[in-house]
Amino acid sequence: MSRLASILSAIALLVGAAPLLSQPIGPAQPVTFSADSSRATSGAGGASLVWTLMGNVRIVQGTTTITAEQGTWYEGAQQGVLTGNVRITQPGNTLTALRVDYNGISKMAVASGGVTIVDTGATITSSTAQYDMGRRTAQFSGGVTVLDSGARITSSSLDYDMSQRIARFRGNVTMRDSNTTLRADNGDYFSLEMKADFRGNVIVTNDSGSIRADHLLHWRSSQESFAVGNVVVQAPFQRSQLFGDTVHAFPQRNYTVATGKPRLVKIDSTALSPQTAPDSAGSRAPADSLAAVRFRYDTTIITARAMEAYRGEQEEYRATGNVLLTRGTLQAVGQIARFLSGPELITIGPGRNRAVADSAALPDSAAAQTPAPVTGLPGPDTSGTNPAATASRGDSLGSPFPTPVVWYDKSQITGDTITIGMKERKLEWIEVLHDAFAISEGKIPQRLDQLRGQRMLFTLAHDTIRQVRSEGEAASIYFNYDLENPDGAMRAVCDTMIITFDAGKAAQVETIGGEHLSDWEIVPEQNVQGAEASYRLEGFRRYDRLGNITPSAAQPQTSSVAPASRPLQENSTSQQRR
Repeated sequence: MSRLASILSAIALLVGAAPLLSQPIGPAQPVTFSADSSRATSGAGGASLVWTLMGNVRIVQGTTTITAEQGTWYEGAQQGVLTGNVRITQPGNTLTALRVDYNGISKMAVASGGVTIVDTGATITSSTAQYDMGRRTAQFSGGVTVLDSGARITSSSLDYDMSQRIARFRGNVTMRDSNTTLRADNGDYFSLEMKADFRGNVIVTNDSGSIRADHLLHWRSSQESFAVGNVVVQAPFQRSQLFGDTVHAFPQRNYTVATGKPRLVKIDSTALSPQTAPDSAGSRAPADSLAAVRFRYDTTIITARAMEAYRGEQEEYRATGNVLLTRGTLQAVGQIARFLSGPELITIGPGRNRAVADSAALPDSAAAQTPAPVTGLPGPDTSGTNPAATASRGDSLGSPFPTPVVWYDKSQITGDTITIGMKERKLEWIEVLHDAFAISEGKIPQRLDQLRGQRMLFTLAHDTIRQVRSEGEAASIYFNYDLENPDGAMRAVCDTMIITFDAGKAAQVETIGGEHLSDWEIVPEQNVQGAEASYRLEGFRRYDRLGNITPSAAQPQTSSVAPASRPLQENSTSQQRR
């Protein structure tokens, strides 16, 4: 066929062609085009025609239609360059750009300049895009923004699957909707599920606080988040952080659970009494001025096997499994612990026979028990023995401690349930329920003061024990001193015992009989010296902070003190301690 015949045939095709929108996309589909004006020239060396198209350019291939202001079409290569308000439409989506390079064989369009794709409810904008019309996938770069079902997502680049509506973002990803903001290095978004799968320096923030993690799944409809790897949960308007390997957050339920070495860190600031020094003129700052107020920061740290957080009218944390709590000089261990920030309570132990706390815990959470107001006590013993000696005492969770233990200064407290109460973030009281036992180290380490009862209440002021009250089968052994010299011991048995402290020392002991008359005995120093280990109340157990029983407690000896040498004639008596 002559060159003229080829041109005439192409013109006839141009004039009579109609869009083939009903045909599926396939490699054999023809390309038809039209324009207000067109000019055909032969390629180099008499090759295929090159068409220059001007005004209302329209190219159709199967279900794909491209419109533009002008374009160049290379007939032999079946590809062209279109510029000026380029628009590509397919069933369900539309692409617009300033320029598009289109290949009719590969069905690939490379768009640049103000690229926008609208796809079934999602709108994507970027500087450049590569659109595979056959596979219905696109790659965007040069700053990407996606609007999808009320969410706005931005990133450096994006791979998008229009068939499955899955977006894979790369670089500086940020997603915002009416409730939540997510940021990460990279992330995938599943539009049909409204689910985000973000990775690398992830942070999600909403009204419930924030979560940081290496990897995070987030469901927009429920606001639920599942975070893995170096997770940190920050409560709103609180100086508290929850750490863990894995965290599952349910903001609509005000509930979060952390596993994998979870750790709660809470920092409290306490205003101290104003103390100001006079300036050069001899005047002092007003006591209520900011410069005159000093603050002390107390940090509470709780570790466990699992940690739950409830946030409602009050903030509450519940720890289970090998719980360890540290706050200043106070340390506690147990299998269950609760921390309530509203009434400022810490409860360690199951809380048997207690009323259920008024808390924000969900109905399906384990019932937590509330303590009656009580007060504080002393601390630890760091000497210990081989863990093998106590391995048989471990409970089902592997804890070396068979009961909750609290150490404070030089004292140890044990019992079924121990509750620590604070007021204005200052330690105010400690209550021990059921099988309560307190051990305190005195001036001589071997002489251990002991107190036992069914309920104990320690009252504190300025971080110092002021009074201890033991109720129900109360018993005690206290070692006396004449100034700095040991001076025997005192043993007492009664229904209720009240010990008052002055300057950190037991100054007065009051015993109340009740059903059983109060019995007490003073033992002279010559009977005590060298036999200190025999002065132990029944149930004496002294632990180091690894859970080991100290040698002196491993084989408790019977006290050499006579059981009840003298029944008191009165129901109540008071003894002054030296």
